[in-house]
Amino acid sequence: MKKQSLTIFAVAFAVVLIGGVALAQVGTIDFGTTTQAEAPDVFGSGDAFPDEDGPEPPPAEKPEEDGPRVEEHGDEADEAHADATQETQKPSVEADEKAEDHADEAKEEPAEEPHESEEAADTTPPEFGITFPKNGSETDDKVQVFEGFVDDAVVTRGKYEASVHDGAWRIELVLSPGRNVVTMVATDFAGNVTKDTVTVYLVGHDKEEPKEEPKTVDFSAHQKYGSCGEVVPYDVFYGTASPGTKIWVASPYGEGMTVAGDNGGWDLKVKFPSAPAGKTFEVVVETSEGDRKVFTFINTGGDQQEQGEEH
Repeated sequence: MKKQSLTIFAVAFAVVLIGGVALAQVGTIDFGTTTQAEAPDVFGSGDAFPDEDGPEPPPAEKPEEDGPRVEEHGDEADEAHADATQETQKPSVEADEKAEDHADEAKEEPAEEPHESEEAADTTPPEFGITFPKNGSETDDKVQVFEGFVDDAVVTRGKYEASVHDGAWRIELVLSPGRNVVTMVATDFAGNVTKDTVTVYLVGHDKEEPKEEPKTVDFSAHQKYGSCGEVVPYDVFYGTASPGTKIWVASPYGEGMTVAGDNGGWDLKVKFPSAPAGKTFEVVVETSEGDRKVFTFINTGGDQQEQGEEH
């Protein structure tokens, strides 16, 4: 190191002497240290130029072989630093492409379809109609077949449901004598309804009259004579009761039975062929409804009969 410094110093000195240069500076070579030693001022304040054997500048410390690496200076170091900075700050192309892909996906993503509950309700009534029998037709068959077409619906007539198959329906109904107005109803699964009506006449059958409620009549019973002098004595009983009520008249010597008529009246003649003359006995009237009434009767035959007296 000392020899290199002395050699450089000698060369510089020779240049000054030969070229007459006013000032020359020679810097020490940096072998790893960050500071540079200033070259001695050749034309310093001293009057005499230093001798070759004068004091030497402090030698630079020799870097250890395994010591820290020498820092790069100059243009190459600046370019390396700029490249590192640019590499650090430069955005990733792959990241940009991913960001653009996400943006495109967000733009191209279709709008969500409306939920089923948000869709418009089905208000279209089903296709439906009666094809048989024809409106106003006549028949003598009390059991009539009705047929027609329908589209995805249940076909009913009141509480009765028709059978449906491949867009057709069929049902059998019992007709009443005379005019029959039949309305069929088709109801789809959304609750929409379609109706169709046909009129059919049942002929050849008597129309049944509505049955009247039976009349209720209070019970009553009466005796017409109470005595008789005929050879075969008899008496007549009569009164009222509900239509159809059975009435029994009974005694030890004769009896009879009748039924109250539609107007509620009844009467009955009862003979007493074995009744002794001059004897009084009881005659009881009873009904099927639980009513009861008691009368007395006397046979006035004998001496009275000989005298021609009759009731």
